[in-house]
Amino acid sequence: MTDLQIGVLQGAAFAFIYAVAAIPMGRIADSHSRRNLLIGGVTVWSAGTIACAYMISFNGLFAARICVGIGEAVVAPVAVSMIADLFPRQRRGLATGCFIMAMMIGAGGGLAIGGSILRVAQRGGFADLPSVGSLSPWRQVFGVMGLFGVLVVALLSSIREPRRRHETLNSRGMRIADLRHYPGVIGIIVSASFCAVGDYTILSWAPTLLSRRFAMSADEIGLLLGTSSIVGALASPITVGVLTDRLVKGDVRVRICASAVALTLAIPVTLLGLASNATLLVVLVGSWTFLSVAATTTSLTALQDLAPNELRGTASALIAFGSAALGLGCGPPIAAALSEHVFQDPSTLGKSVTITSMLGAVVAATLLWRVLLRYQTGIARGTP
Repeated sequence: MTDLQIGVLQGAAFAFIYAVAAIPMGRIADSHSRRNLLIGGVTVWSAGTIACAYMISFNGLFAARICVGIGEAVVAPVAVSMIADLFPRQRRGLATGCFIMAMMIGAGGGLAIGGSILRVAQRGGFADLPSVGSLSPWRQVFGVMGLFGVLVVALLSSIREPRRRHETLNSRGMRIADLRHYPGVIGIIVSASFCAVGDYTILSWAPTLLSRRFAMSADEIGLLLGTSSIVGALASPITVGVLTDRLVKGDVRVRICASAVALTLAIPVTLLGLASNATLLVVLVGSWTFLSVAATTTSLTALQDLAPNELRGTASALIAFGSAALGLGCGPPIAAALSEHVFQDPSTLGKSVTITSMLGAVVAATLLWRVLLRYQTGIARGTP
């Protein structure tokens, strides 16, 4: 396969179907058993992962990656909806923070586990496994990783579907458009999408900046950026979740304000593209991760308070859709286009990364401050 085909399989094939599938999965989560939907999603994800081991063509691998995207599109809408029903308002920040932290651990841990499985496969460790043992090592990794889904399905089968809190009688009749009647919901969704522009732009181009400007090796880049991002991602959701839970006392404005503050503080951090040395750039990437994850944690928790039970999964799915479509689809390409076609100089990539990510952060923060102001005005008028 060509580098382009590999790139499509790694990114576009997954991101596109993830974005498209997220909204219908959110709708299903709002009206049917979320536990069963999650079990179904893990099953489809596992089947798609295992299928990757046996596909011998680009089209086959593309189809398998689509299955993986569909399976993963279930997780966020279901998790956010279930957390809102499993935990009271004053404890949702910590619960949501733990969910986001688990996602971060899973993303990094998946690479580490996959690498370990590949080493075992290269040494013949799975040679005796039926069906899988005869495959090449990289294919064995997909087969073994997919089998982990069986354990996850067994664990999910042991939990119960939580009772929906404050469900109305017309839950089946509510539409996506009804979200506009709930103050703050649309603003939070759009804000999260613009925040993702900064996320994907910085994470996509920071390794390139370290390599081009500071002549760092791939091993050094992976170690430094990985450590910086992991520390920021793991410290943020728990810290912010606990603090906002203690301060909120039933007032969703605290969560919105915390998210707006985090994004406002993130604006100057986007100057990382202009950093004069590698250490500063790495520290700023970690700082962006901390603040971005803090904003995401508090925004998702606020969304649980503002959106009706019957549309919580849908609202979360819209954030996933916006993050994939706007963040991944527009952020990195815009930075590259600015460097190549506007400044017409590859050495200006850092400037382009700063402009693109700063624009995303400014718009995201502005939207949240507007949400807070309008919500505050609504309370003053007696119509929050």
